[in-house]
Amino acid sequence: MSYYTGDVVGELVWEYMDDDHITRYEQDPFLLEKHGGVLTAHCEWAGCHCYVQDNNDPYCMQCYDSAQEHKSVVNTNDMKQKSPSFEMRIHRDTFDARVRPWLQEYEPLVSKDLKELTFTMLHDSVHYNEWDCSPFSPNFNLVQEYCFLKQIEYYFDRMDSQLCWFHIYD
Repeated sequence: MSYYTGDVVGELVWEYMDDDHITRYEQDPFLLEKHGGVLTAHCEWAGCHCYVQDNNDPYCMQCYDSAQEHKSVVNTNDMKQKSPSFEMRIHRDTFDARVRPWLQEYEPLVSKDLKELTFTMLHDSVHYNEWDCSPFSPNFNLVQEYCFLKQIEYYFDRMDSQLCWFHIYD
């Protein structure tokens, strides 16, 4: 998983150059689950690759007239396939109860390594504007988690929404 887009937008994979050596960092795209986020794997229809909107549908009703027609095209009975994307949601009350205290607890430690962190709103989505932290810091993973959660906090602090939602995909 490389990107996320929705109410918050960003990348989950970075590469850093240091003395002719490239370091690749991959953030756990599902870290929000441990903070109360809800993850849903997406499925797509075999053959047409449309997203399965309702898991109770027997076939892709946008592309086929019947389940039999869909089965004959894809030549399989299992027409739903896992797609390489996920949906993540966290509700404001869960964020307030679980994440804000975590942010406050770890802010003193993170602030030693995080030189700058700013965000900007573009089309009702929160994007990183600037952030500065050495990828070689011993607390780099913690700083990355903190920055990601601060991005969601920024969204909740500026938007009148009870839910922060985004897709995670390659």
